[in-house]
Amino acid sequence: MSIVPLEELQTRTKFIHELALNRCAYAVEGAEGLARVPSPRKHGRSVELMWTDPAEASRWADALVAEPKLATLTLETLLLRHLPKLAEDNRLIGTNWSDAPSEPEMTAADLDRQIRRRLIDMFVEAAGKTRQVWLLKGGDIHATIITRHPAGGEALPVFADRASAERAMDGVWSQTSPVRVPIADFLQKTVLWCVETRRRIAPAYVAGPGLIELHAWEMKALLSGHSPARRVA
Repeated sequence: MSIVPLEELQTRTKFIHELALNRCAYAVEGAEGLARVPSPRKHGRSVELMWTDPAEASRWADALVAEPKLATLTLETLLLRHLPKLAEDNRLIGTNWSDAPSEPEMTAADLDRQIRRRLIDMFVEAAGKTRQVWLLKGGDIHATIITRHPAGGEALPVFADRASAERAMDGVWSQTSPVRVPIADFLQKTVLWCVETRRRIAPAYVAGPGLIELHAWEMKALLSGHSPARRVA
């Protein structure tokens, strides 16, 4: 296992925190797609550059491509399509590259995983403060997804706030509505329902192959102040 320099680790952590908070990143687009450079560490691999500050992305634009324009990558686009495609192409991601000597780079899979873990941390923090979570329901029926877990079954998407729930309403969930659930009811009723029906729970749900699903008892432990291991379906 390679040791990551402190400065690079801090840059990565800041990038992930800001991306999860603002729900977007920025890249520079040219005629041949989003700007990328050769990896200074891994021969033969390219690094696609992303920033959380649009001004910083714009500052580098002219040096990277001809006739550049700023591209906004929403969190949903990143996790559902863009990062999986970068993983397929074996490309790395350069996070918030700047004039600093450190040139941080991550694999797409690692970035996806760390973003999702940060989203879950933020979900738990928000639920602890507001004492509520949000679900999507069509009438009396919960909106669920088919789990990617080998055992099969379904998972229940859960959101920290109404806006997050509304962002997930496109497509098959267009006829559902966001429903606020007090944390006590969620723990005593909804989590118990998931136990009885053997459903998993997807907190801070954002679609994509890296979705993290928890057993019901893991979700209960997180919201009760514990930190069990998080499982990826």
